Amino acid sequence: MASASVTAASFASSQVLIASYRPRQLDEADRIAQELLASSGVTPQDAVAGFSHAELQAQEARWMRELRQSVSNLNARIAALPADQATRR
Repeated sequence: MASASVTAASFASSQVLIASYRPRQLDEADRIAQELLASSGVTPQDAVAGFSHAELQAQEARWMRELRQSVSNLNARIAALPADQATRR
């Protein structure tokens, strides 16, 4: 019985550790996506405009909440740009 308890505790600990990495993974994924978009000639404004037409409110799945957060992060990046760079091409 002790072995099962140790296994369960180990599993729970690993899940907590994995969850603690998630925000950094999402930030890194956003950064990579923004670099890929830029190298493809897609401006942050174009990307946000594309998402504005998508139905991001349809589900409350975890990935959907994370996608909405990524779009919000992209909007914040646009807001932080100097005025001459923030205008759409």
